[in-house]
Amino acid sequence: MKLLHLADLHKSRERFAEVEASLNVAEETARREAVDLILLAGDLYDGAEQNSELGLHDPFAARIQRLGDIAPVAIVYGTPTHDIPGSLDILARLSCRFGITILQPGQAYFLDSLAGVTTRDEGQPRALLFGVPEPSKKWLLANGGATGKDEAAEAMRSAMRALLLGLGATRREHPELPCV
Repeated sequence: MKLLHLADLHKSRERFAEVEASLNVAEETARREAVDLILLAGDLYDGAEQNSELGLHDPFAARIQRLGDIAPVAIVYGTPTHDIPGSLDILARLSCRFGITILQPGQAYFLDSLAGVTTRDEGQPRALLFGVPEPSKKWLLANGGATGKDEAAEAMRSAMRALLLGLGATRREHPELPCV
């Protein structure tokens, strides 16, 4: 199985030429190597930006779409100050041959040779995928149930522990699959 992994593109208007050059190399490599999965792991963006012509969103989305025409694309949220909540959602709506999936924390995904990346364990899955983004304090506290300042540190540890233990339990259900 061949995976192409990219991270920290930090797309911004000022750095778009560099991002485009990186995506050129990724696209050429993905085609030449006939990869099974393209993984974009965190910090696709350099921060909050307008979904506008000025922000070069359309050319960036078109480049991600081209990757999805080569192989399934799985995307993991990065630092909350870079990939702000909801910023990747539009990429999952792009129409492409193999599809683009935003991996959500705590959810198991399966790489299927026919269906791309799916949450269903059907047929003959080729790999198990987990998306574990860099957790934000807000997410950890919301999922840890802290109500006051003194409980915050323990709530964050507890939420992260629960997330990882849950993923570990899912992993034990599928020991025959490679796990990403």
